[in-house]
Amino acid sequence: MAKIKVTRDGAEVEIEESEKLDGDVLVTSQEKKGITFSEEQQTHINKLLADERRKEQSKYNTLKTEYDSYKGEIETERTKHEEKLKVKVDEMKKGLPEPISKLLEKLSVTEQMEFLEDPENKIEKPVLPNNPKEKGDGKPVQKIGIIF
Repeated sequence: MAKIKVTRDGAEVEIEESEKLDGDVLVTSQEKKGITFSEEQQTHINKLLADERRKEQSKYNTLKTEYDSYKGEIETERTKHEEKLKVKVDEMKKGLPEPISKLLEKLSVTEQMEFLEDPENKIEKPVLPNNPKEKGDGKPVQKIGIIF
């Protein structure tokens, strides 16, 4: 049989399972008493823990500074690219009907670019016909005769 720890008459004893009495209380590992340290030992332990906490806080602060710096660089680059993209999108939006331009303004610059570059979203820009007095090449049409 296995040995178990019980509290009997206020004292902790180890007995065989078969020797357990009705008044015995089973001692579990959670109910064990904690370890006590002398004041000098506790002071030393506290100092070690404080030193470790300071080291970890220093590492954290260093990593946070690096992260913030890197994040700033990324944000700056993103802003530069968005400005370049906005110029390109504005060029692509020239000549589009006003209602479509208003709808596109509700999207982000990236979404506008994706929409305008998608072949399924091809929007025909209105083309004015050539002046009837000119040929397609810009030269005036030869007149046969004028009747007054």
